[in-house]
Amino acid sequence: MIAVEQKLKSICQTKALIFMKAHSERLPTKNMKKLCGRPLFHWILDSLSEAKYINEIIINTDSQEIAESATNNYDVTI
Repeated sequence: MIAVEQKLKSICQTKALIFMKAHSERLPTKNMKKLCGRPLFHWILDSLSEAKYINEIIINTDSQEIAESATNNYDVTI
């Protein structure tokens, strides 16, 4: 079973594309708000990083702070 999963992962290239704005109209700096001491977007990136069949995480952002935090803490493409 493990060999099949590894083969599937190498054949199926699944990329996650995440849009993270610096400023939300309804909740300013929403993605940087803390939940249990960590920025909200870190929780999203944790889930994506642990996802079995996601090979690459791509972040589209207009925030230097989000870009720096994401690249310093995760294997992502900005």
